[in-house]
Amino acid sequence: MNRILILCLAGFALLATSPAHAQGAPQQIGVYKDWSAWVYRSGDTRLCYISSGPKSTAPKGVKRGDIHFYVTHRPNQNVYGEVSMLLGYPFAKGKEAIARIGSREYAMKTNGERSWMQDVSDHKRIIAAMKAGSDMRVDGISARGTKTRDTYSLSGFTAAYGAIGKACK
Repeated sequence: MNRILILCLAGFALLATSPAHAQGAPQQIGVYKDWSAWVYRSGDTRLCYISSGPKSTAPKGVKRGDIHFYVTHRPNQNVYGEVSMLLGYPFAKGKEAIARIGSREYAMKTNGERSWMQDVSDHKRIIAAMKAGSDMRVDGISARGTKTRDTYSLSGFTAAYGAIGKACK
């Protein structure tokens, strides 16, 4: 289920940033400093998410695809605050991405170019830390063995998260 959601989010993000918006494409609710909020509607189904790209990546010059961090609400499935990430490269098998906010670490399962938190309580903990923090670092290892570090600003996170909370009650 998480893989399907992440694939959908990646597709929605591509649609949302394309010059021509197709009917049924995600609609931007707003931009809140370094985070943007989106809603997707299809019939009675709603999916709301916030997204941000990293402020910096290391090492420089490494070829990577799109890199985005997401928090998603799917009220039709009673899912709120689902944390996931598009890494921009195939991840090393059996390795986790590690998100760090302050001194706390949060392990994220990986599959291909995607990562997510599997335990609902982990989602709640990282969201609380993201609301309180100023930045987040995500460390990973590519399938080729390259160690990467992406740094995200958390400025605007709380406002963006509140916006999807209102849009997807």
